[in-house]
Amino acid sequence: MFWRKKKEVSSAIEGAATAAIAATSPEEITAAAKTVVKTPKEKRLSPKDELTSRIEQLRADEEIIYSLSETFGGGLTIVKLNPEYPNKGKKFALYSETLVNGQPSGERSFMWDRNKPKDLTNWIMDRNGQPFGI
Repeated sequence: MFWRKKKEVSSAIEGAATAAIAATSPEEITAAAKTVVKTPKEKRLSPKDELTSRIEQLRADEEIIYSLSETFGGGLTIVKLNPEYPNKGKKFALYSETLVNGQPSGERSFMWDRNKPKDLTNWIMDRNGQPFGI
């Protein structure tokens, strides 16, 4: 048979319980009981969700650069807003660039474009992309 382990009582609950015991009127007991508030835990974003949100927040003059692992060519992948978007093409464009002695070569080639940032994120993360700092 399984027995439940006794849970430790946090100091906030103990403090509220002590205040409730020390209170004399029902209103004071209710007020002391309401002081115990559980704080929600912060939810951390996964790397995919973080990159997706960064792509969604891109402005016209910004770009996101990721380096790919050597297995996938070891170059750079650049995500930008497509400058021709409203008239031609899709919203986000993906470019590739080679590295020369650890520095970008300056020659970018267009790979493909998408309207959904999640497609770009999945492609980069599937190739073990890491943020590249220049």
